[in-house]
Amino acid sequence: MEIVTLKLNAKLQPADRHECYEDTLTELMEEAKFGSIDGGGTAMIEINGNNEVDYCDIAIELPDISDESIKRLIDIIEDLSIPVPKGSLLQYGDGVETPIGSFEGLAIYLSGTELPDEVYEKCDVNVVVENVEELLGDNGLMLSHMDGAQDTALYFYGFSFEEMKEAIMPFLNEYPLCKGCRVVQIA
Repeated sequence: MEIVTLKLNAKLQPADRHECYEDTLTELMEEAKFGSIDGGGTAMIEINGNNEVDYCDIAIELPDISDESIKRLIDIIEDLSIPVPKGSLLQYGDGVETPIGSFEGLAIYLSGTELPDEVYEKCDVNVVVENVEELLGDNGLMLSHMDGAQDTALYFYGFSFEEMKEAIMPFLNEYPLCKGCRVVQIA
């Protein structure tokens, strides 16, 4: 067996990585009777005083790493119900990296320390999530989040960062908890 690593350009907590990608990939590979999942990991990085996910990876066992096997794996990955984010890679052999992915990512960083106390008392991050998901509709979905010392980050993925941003900015500009939030493209 050979190991191929799917390096996901996604900010997913371990449970979210497992739910969004590992479970479905396991099912698809079992259906195809081709390879298996050998675990996953989450790489962290410090950004603005917060420990934040940098990327995730999933180790995949394949019978071999021939061009045919890699193409078959890519076909299986492209059948996932949640597309892989742009900037993701299949890594195998002696440093071979094959780009994969079509989703773009949008992070909303809400200040956890800079707003007046009454905003934190009266507002709820769940209201932000519900409204953003409603505004995005079929154009994006929240895959994970991060509760940091300074910020709370909400991670959304869809086919177009610009379309997602355009759809949510009116709400972000009006809801008090979103005052001064940062919207950043992450994939």
